[in-house]
Amino acid sequence: MKAFNVLDRNLPLFGNKSISASAGTGKTFAIEHLALRFLIEKDLLLDRPYTLDELLIVTFTRAAAKELIIRCFRAIKEALFLVKAWLNDEDLNTPLDFLKQYKEEGKERLRQIKHYLEIAIQSKSEAAIYTIHGFCAKMLQEHAFDANIDNKGVIFDNFDRLGLDRLFNDFIYLNLNEKNISASQLNKLLTQREAREHLKNEILKLSEMPYEIAKNPPFFEYLQNFKNIRKNFLSRYKVTKENVISDLKAFFIEPSRKHDKRSLIYFSELLTHLFDETKEDSELFDQFIAESDTFEDFSIYAKKAEAHSIKKKPLYYPHLYEDLNETLSKTILEASQKERILLNLAFSFKSLLKKKTEGSEYFIPDALIEKMSLVAENPSFQETLRERFKSVIIDEFQDTDPRQWNLFKKLFISPGQKGPNLILVGDPKQSIYLFRSADIYTYLDAIGHIDKEHHYSLNCNYRSNKELVGAINRVFKADYAPDFFKLPRKESSFPYESNQADETRKIKPYQDDLKAFHICLAEVKKEDLPSLRHSKDNFFEEKYFFPFLASEIIRLHTQSLVPFKDMAILVHSHTQADTISSYLKERNIPCKIPKPKSQIDETLLEDLRSILEALHELKNESLAKSALTTTLLGFEAKDLKKMEDLLFQEDVYVYLTSLKKSLLEDELGIFFEKLFNFSIEGYPSPKDRLSKQVDGDTYFMHFQGLIEILLEEARKSRLTSYDLISLLKDPFFFADPELEKELQAYFEEGKDSVIIETIHSSKGLEYEIVFAAGLYRSSNKKEAIFPSYSEENGFTLKVRNQEDPSYLSYLDELEAEKTRQFYVALTRARERVYLPFPIYEKTTVDTPLDLWQQALKKGSLSGQEELSPLLNFLEASKNEISFQYLEKAPVIVSFEKPELKPLIFTEASLYPFKRKSTHSFTSISKALHDLKEPNFECASPVEKPLLPAGIETGILLHNILENVEAFNCRNLKEIIEKRSKGTSLYEYREEIERILESSFQAKLLNFTLKDIDLTKSIREMDFLHPTHRSSQEEEYLQGAIDLIFYHEEKYYILDWKTNWLGNKKEDYEKESLIAEIEKNRYDLQAKIYREALRKYLAIYEKKPFHEIFGGCFYLFLRGTVFGPESGVYFIPFKES
Repeated sequence: MKAFNVLDRNLPLFGNKSISASAGTGKTFAIEHLALRFLIEKDLLLDRPYTLDELLIVTFTRAAAKELIIRCFRAIKEALFLVKAWLNDEDLNTPLDFLKQYKEEGKERLRQIKHYLEIAIQSKSEAAIYTIHGFCAKMLQEHAFDANIDNKGVIFDNFDRLGLDRLFNDFIYLNLNEKNISASQLNKLLTQREAREHLKNEILKLSEMPYEIAKNPPFFEYLQNFKNIRKNFLSRYKVTKENVISDLKAFFIEPSRKHDKRSLIYFSELLTHLFDETKEDSELFDQFIAESDTFEDFSIYAKKAEAHSIKKKPLYYPHLYEDLNETLSKTILEASQKERILLNLAFSFKSLLKKKTEGSEYFIPDALIEKMSLVAENPSFQETLRERFKSVIIDEFQDTDPRQWNLFKKLFISPGQKGPNLILVGDPKQSIYLFRSADIYTYLDAIGHIDKEHHYSLNCNYRSNKELVGAINRVFKADYAPDFFKLPRKESSFPYESNQADETRKIKPYQDDLKAFHICLAEVKKEDLPSLRHSKDNFFEEKYFFPFLASEIIRLHTQSLVPFKDMAILVHSHTQADTISSYLKERNIPCKIPKPKSQIDETLLEDLRSILEALHELKNESLAKSALTTTLLGFEAKDLKKMEDLLFQEDVYVYLTSLKKSLLEDELGIFFEKLFNFSIEGYPSPKDRLSKQVDGDTYFMHFQGLIEILLEEARKSRLTSYDLISLLKDPFFFADPELEKELQAYFEEGKDSVIIETIHSSKGLEYEIVFAAGLYRSSNKKEAIFPSYSEENGFTLKVRNQEDPSYLSYLDELEAEKTRQFYVALTRARERVYLPFPIYEKTTVDTPLDLWQQALKKGSLSGQEELSPLLNFLEASKNEISFQYLEKAPVIVSFEKPELKPLIFTEASLYPFKRKSTHSFTSISKALHDLKEPNFECASPVEKPLLPAGIETGILLHNILENVEAFNCRNLKEIIEKRSKGTSLYEYREEIERILESSFQAKLLNFTLKDIDLTKSIREMDFLHPTHRSSQEEEYLQGAIDLIFYHEEKYYILDWKTNWLGNKKEDYEKESLIAEIEKNRYDLQAKIYREALRKYLAIYEKKPFHEIFGGCFYLFLRGTVFGPESGVYFIPFKES
């Protein structure tokens, strides 16, 4: 294949192409500059370049689509910067050869290119860069009439988990009946803890897969078959229990365990029930299904019965057992097989799902592709899209499945007709998602539609250093490992093409003599194993690899200063990941297993719910015990027994009471800090205890992230601690994808941990150091449900059957995919790969390493008999690859575990800071003056406020003022209605409206609130301000400025005050306001606000603060009803 150099001006840009993009070869760079070239180079047929909306780029994840948008526009902006510089006669150089040609053509041409680029930037919102599902959704939305769907919009991402959950609940109530499934069949599925949730997840997972589901018989069909079998038996056999027992004694294998359900007596009773005509068919068949494990040995018994009747005394029923095996046993075992029952339910649920979404704007991804494929049959729809898109780039094409490719073919390839430029970008060596329906043969079929002269490759590896690129080329060299990348369905293979290295890239030095590719050998002998049952892989890990892994990670981190997060351990499975994670954490090495989705740990939510509920109801002993035994507070059963001691009980009560006092009186952030740092006398604080636990730091980080989100929500929505309990129970709140992203970003931030992830999830990522730990392990688990492939029907989910040719073909494809996993694992590293390599006798070839060794035996190095092919390879590659024999059980090292950092909440500060304790202005003013809220019931025996006083009123009025679109009366009534509904102030709506209407007309110097442009304002600006006290620990004031606005070239601060000073006009005149200001130290508050604003404006404003700051208004809302100048207190700025 020809090299693809997107920067070369002579590269033929237009026409169909396939681009093979090996790992690390700059695939995204090529795509972004292809897009750039299409936007500035003329298509000769159109005599113009393409516009942004005529360029379609499809990739396979939302993250990849987002990155492509960012990268494409960055390339456009950089090109525009160069063009503008050249037009200004600046002599800037660039590697973009295709762009240089326009400079050579002169300024007129440059001005034309500048125009094209500016148009592209202005039309950013029209960029057609989607996932495959995003593309389908967009097209169906725009062509809703052709698609016969509601034109409100096509939703596929958020026919969300909650929507599916509700539909599943409907399905359970409507479809779980005796016709579809029996009680015993359902019990087969409900064996797990939280069985209903597990069953739901399994059915949803199967129904969302992009496969058809093979229809399996429902219960009533199996029952009908059973009835026919039983009828036949009743007509042929008349049996007694005694005779059955006599027969069974001759060949029955009595289990070793007493009272086993397979005992002779039990088995004979079960058989004689079959011939008891008083037993009802449905009830008996369901009983047989419940005891299906009893029938698993029928084939053994049938053979023994046959042999016994020939050689010894004839049996009473010599043919009965063979008949039972061939008919009844087969039906019972099939009807009781979990996977068949599950597929039957998934088939029914998927059918329901299709009916529910037909004609709707809601789609699950699978239904979305199907709908789009149907619409794509319409010739006018095809023509519309071919006219619209002039060039189509499909990224990660090796992950395409047959239906997706058929869709693209219908839309963009038409024999004999001119279609858009179709550019397929992918790498067959990285096709490792068979379980997600990715089909390497689809990739090969697709590139077969493109002339070979237009097959290109990206063959320069920019990711890995020169030494590592050379080593990987040797590993896959065709002479050494011929036919390694097999294609079982075609009975052939595809070749490996060596990559070039970036010669300008430097190799990072480490304080050792290891090569960039290092193999860790260990010979495991059968006699070394503690027992015959001990796994060789486990023994290799425990005695050789894990100790080396831990010591090497620590050495690289301490000696060569490699951050933990730049080291990755690629594993075979989540089980292996958990094992390695536990081992490293026991040695204090920070590590993490990234979650595929940022899901909030239910334990975390339950812990916080339990604690808050217990604090609100201290007299409830049950709630108190639940709170104390959470992961956070860490009590054990033995600790709870101590509560029988009255003195200890009192200690617990004092502890919980102090937390409750903080919850009700302190800022929430301060309460959470106390929660982590307070403890019962004689017990460690939660923070101290977690710092000593294996996973304590992870729990701490996640708890902190959750609290950060809750604090923000509490601030925005003015929540109480009671509201938080409700929020923690709300599945809709935590199902918000934006919230999940926010939490995930928080968990990842600043966490220096070794990454442990599967080879599949590592694709597309890169690390400085990689330990390829998943290549010597194989899966003993064979999937019971698999995607069966046929030319006629494509992929269909079926139950495993060892005699099914499609299942055997599937196993061959899985094995071939392991060779590609081998390639993906070795190409994630920038600087070094460690390949652990256990050596022991094996009778099977079932791991990626086995397959590579098998290929070596067929290669050019296999002829030297004195050495094994592996050692021959290592000898021939000693300049590129180093190796060592690992020591058995070397000295186990541990990393010194860092202390947990203090609990810190950011709360949208105005400037970077770290703090250990925070205070609100209110808490400080109370401490200074020992203020208490006035008891309005007692203040005057006659006078009461027209609008109740207190915190709830303040929260409601602030909430309304935060949400008005402008300070006028438009929509004010509706906002008051909405915000007050459900509160105790709902009946005071008219008084609230009167107060706010008058406040909008209050005279602020020479203007009113109605004159303010709210687009030049900030409402509820959070800040933190250092106290500069002499305390050794850092302390900060936290607060929120109600309103900052810009008017007539000045910035002003405005604070809403809901204080009730009386019901008369004189209560809100200047003297009364001054007294209230001094009593509550609002003058001090104004200075704090002013300093916070000064620091903020210093970031943006060049003018001195005293020239642009107008002053601070305190608007006592209740007083504004007495006139435009009533209730207004202004503090002008005076430079101190």
